[in-house]
Amino acid sequence: MFNPFHVVGDAMDMAARSALRGLRGHKRYSGSSRDIARAIVRDCWNGTYIQGSAGHFHQFWVRDLGMCTPALVRMGMREEVHRSLAWALEVYERAGRVTTTIFPGRRPIDIYVYGSDSLPFLVYSLRVIEAVDLVQRHRPFLQAEVDRFYALLLDPETGLVTRRRTFAEPKDCMKKSSSTFSNAMLAFLAKELEALGGFSVPFDHRGFASRLCQVFWRGDHFIDDLSGEDLVSGDANTWPFWLGVVEDESMLSSALATLEREGLTRPFPLRYFTSRIPGREHFYPRIFTPNYQGDTIWPQVGMVYIDLLARIRPAGALEHLRAYGEVIEREGNFLEVHSADGRPYKGRLGIYRADEGMIWAAMYLDLAERLGA
Repeated sequence: MFNPFHVVGDAMDMAARSALRGLRGHKRYSGSSRDIARAIVRDCWNGTYIQGSAGHFHQFWVRDLGMCTPALVRMGMREEVHRSLAWALEVYERAGRVTTTIFPGRRPIDIYVYGSDSLPFLVYSLRVIEAVDLVQRHRPFLQAEVDRFYALLLDPETGLVTRRRTFAEPKDCMKKSSSTFSNAMLAFLAKELEALGGFSVPFDHRGFASRLCQVFWRGDHFIDDLSGEDLVSGDANTWPFWLGVVEDESMLSSALATLEREGLTRPFPLRYFTSRIPGREHFYPRIFTPNYQGDTIWPQVGMVYIDLLARIRPAGALEHLRAYGEVIEREGNFLEVHSADGRPYKGRLGIYRADEGMIWAAMYLDLAERLGA
């Protein structure tokens, strides 16, 4: 559980870096969007692990490393990913738990609560880089974490994620009630563990896509969660497909068309919602960073959206990616989050500024090279 007293020093450090960015502006790299992306990824490697960013999110974020692992491998950084995972697994096992984040001083902490995607993305990274040595070395610990994952998430009565608690996700500043994303993680982890082999998995992922669609699909899109609001969200309609949990191409086409129709792809992808939802914001974000994950634009899930769009409408994906290239060159950086008008996000009273040098630049570079942007 998140305890603000445990990370007060880190919070002050991040706030100071953010405030300094407000005075000086963010770092500006030179060159083309690809040049900028390459430089950022290089700066995210600190010699021990790949950071979440070259800015104030300089901690180890297992989600961000996980989603970027395929791109990093294709960039020739398999060894850096392996070293990052080896370091993180030692920290995690010593602490007896996998968390969303490892702060300086080798302190594993969940921001803000237990993450439904932390263990799945850790296992995914291990599988992608074929880290047999790390899996064998840490297998008992990983098995214990698998058992804990399903004990915490799975409601045995419904076969879905429990509604009795909320979990950290990419949209980690928002409260959810058995979200589409977290439910997809139930199957994603089981699928990845099956691919690794040798694990006891208390969940059968085969056929779960049908259950997910039965409960969350509304004809042309997935709803965000089971709160009863039936909201359309950017993450609910991208991640289940990107994770390979739902493989129906006609559903993918409908979901992406819904995001476009709802305006979540403009001025560039991708917004979480069509407007701010204050009642869903966790306490601290609501005070200091209102609308941080409302109708703001998140390149993190934007790269996922473009990757998916390339499967069904390559020309549209290329158009969006070129728009991103223009933003990257305009800012001279790959920023964390943009306001609805496309400008870098600012928190209340300018206290928080969008971070810079995000590791997600690896996904942009990978897409640019594959699509020819």
